[in-house]
Parts: sequence; structure tokens; C-alpha cells
Amino acid sequence: MTTALPPVPPARCDLFCRVIDNLGDAGVCWRLARNLAHDHGVAVRLVIDDLASLAFIAPDVRAERAVQRVRGITVERWHDGVLPDAGVRLVIEAFACELPADYVEALARLPAPPRWINLEYLTAEPFARDWHGLPSPHPWLPLVKHFHFPGFEAGGGGLIVEPGLRRSCAVAVESAPPDAGAPAASRALKLFVFCYPTAALDSLARAIDHDARPVEVTLAPGRAQWPTTSRLDVIRPAPVAQEAFDDWLRAADLSIVRGEDSVVRAQLLGRPFVWHIYAQDDGAHWAKLEAFEALYSRGLPPTAASAWIGFQHAWNAGADVGAHWPALRAALPDLARHALVWRDRLLALPDLGRQLAADIAAG
Repeated sequence: MTTALPPVPPARCDLFCRVIDNLGDAGVCWRLARNLAHDHGVAVRLVIDDLASLAFIAPDVRAERAVQRVRGITVERWHDGVLPDAGVRLVIEAFACELPADYVEALARLPAPPRWINLEYLTAEPFARDWHGLPSPHPWLPLVKHFHFPGFEAGGGGLIVEPGLRRSCAVAVESAPPDAGAPAASRALKLFVFCYPTAALDSLARAIDHDARPVEVTLAPGRAQWPTTSRLDVIRPAPVAQEAFDDWLRAADLSIVRGEDSVVRAQLLGRPFVWHIYAQDDGAHWAKLEAFEALYSRGLPPTAASAWIGFQHAWNAGADVGAHWPALRAALPDLARHALVWRDRLLALPDLGRQLAADIAAG
């Protein structure tokens, strides 16, 4: 007679998030928490300081509850008294949010300190690959933090890619016609807009009002408002869960997306997009945007690359994008084909969740 061994408890991860970009930081951390929990069997505790922002994209979350269990993930409001569980094997400090001092000191007292990751913002700048994985020893405690830079190239930290997305993309590739992804000339162009408030939205509305070809605009819930002077009847859906948001991106011929989470999803879904990057006071976002443009436009026909970059720069400057709209629209067939090629390149890279799960196993 054999005795069954007790089940091995799942590895534990504490993921910390301070919300700066309203939905962007919460979006990345919630997607990563779901990926680690559902696809890699990790017991995740998400410690976040803004439960209202999380509830906007995860309707099961209750902003008034300090601790709750949502879709297999423990969600806890950030407080200085939060401490690590003895079984924690991975600690993720999202976007250099700085862990509470008492938590760090408690980590040092654990019998086996966990892997401590500083999950940085996404960038295509060359320094990210050079710094990815570098250690940062604590000045006085026996702890080492490692930098993890998500990215678009081999040697970086990868992107959040759930197995179901890989499978759905593989099926789509097998059944795709030659011009898959290109907007059909026989119907209205489907434009999805999820942006920060900007004067560029006014000039876009004017350009669409004067476009001889029809455009169907869906404006995502948020602070940006479609100009009341526009003649267009804009679709304004109610807030939805993160997965349903992905469906909006998938259905669009072109998306204007903001921050980090939505722009990555547009790319992984193989859809043309314009990136409304999060603006920094010192203007550092321009170097980040231009580094990405240089990388993404490799292989794009020069005319399409010029149209995309010209519109994107004008949009991020809050300038008049009307003069750039006709060229961008004309470039959409090339942009759609390129988006599929780019998506396949990204999917061939080791993804973020898999790399973090490997860190747990190696620890």
C-alpha cells in the first residue's frame, strides 16, 4: 500500500503597485497577476494603493475592501504594516514603487529570502537590455534586488503573454487570407480611441468630419472627451473588464492607445496603433517614443513609416493632426501587414510571466 504524498503548495508572490498613470500601472499589474496565477500556478498577492483604479478594469474588485480574494488572487490595499508571508518566493516591486521599510526588513529575516524584482517601465531604449537582470545589493541588509526590463527584443524581460493568446494567434495565422488585418475599403474604418485628454483630439475630430470616407469611432471610457462640435455620432461604451477591453482592440482597424498596457496589447493582437505615451515633466518620454519608433518601423515601407511617425509625433505634441490623417489612413494596409509580422516576432520571445516563474524555480 502506498501513501499519497501531500500536495506541494504553490509558490507565493507579492506584487506591489502604486498607481501613477490612473489605469496604466493597475492594468499592467493586474494582467501580470492573472498571468502568474492562472498560467503559472503562482499564489499571487497584489498590494496596490488605488483599489478604485483596479476596480475600473476588474469589476469584481470592491474598492472599499482592504483585503479580498478576486479570481484566485489576493488583493490588498497598500499599507505600511504589510509584511511578507514566510513562504513568499518572489517579490515584485512594480515601476520602482519602493517597498515599505518594515516589509524589506522582514524579508531579510526570512530563512530563505525570496527573489526580489524591480519591474521597470517598458522601453525600447538600448540601455534596457544592458541593465536587464543586473543586481542591486541592499546597502545594509543581506538582500539583492534585480532589475527586470520588459522589452521587445531578445535579451530583455519580455512582455505579458498568456498561453491562450498564443494559441488564438496561431489559429488566426493558419486561416488568414493574404491581406489579413487590412481595413476593407467597402466599410467604415473602425477607430478605437483610448487616450489622455489632448487638444489633438479636436483636430482629429475635424479631420474625420471632413473625410469623404466613413469612420466609426469608439471612445473608451476615461477622462478624454470627444469634441461636442463634431458631427460624428461616437460610440461610448460602458467600462468593461480587461479581457473585454482587449476585444475592442482586436476589432479595430486602428487604435489610439495610451500608457503601457493597452499599447502592448494592440501589438500582441497584431493591430495598427498610435501610441499616446505617458508624458513626463522632463520630456524623457520623447526619447522613449523615438526609440520605439525606430525599432517598430524597421521593415515598414518608408511612406508608411513616415505617415505613422508623423501622426504619432503630432498627437503626442498635442498639435494639429489633421494634416497627417490622410497619410495615416492611406498607410493602414501596410501598417496592418506589418503589425502581424511584428506580433509574430514578439510572440517568439520568452515572455515576462515565464521568465518570472523561472526565477521562482531557480530560487
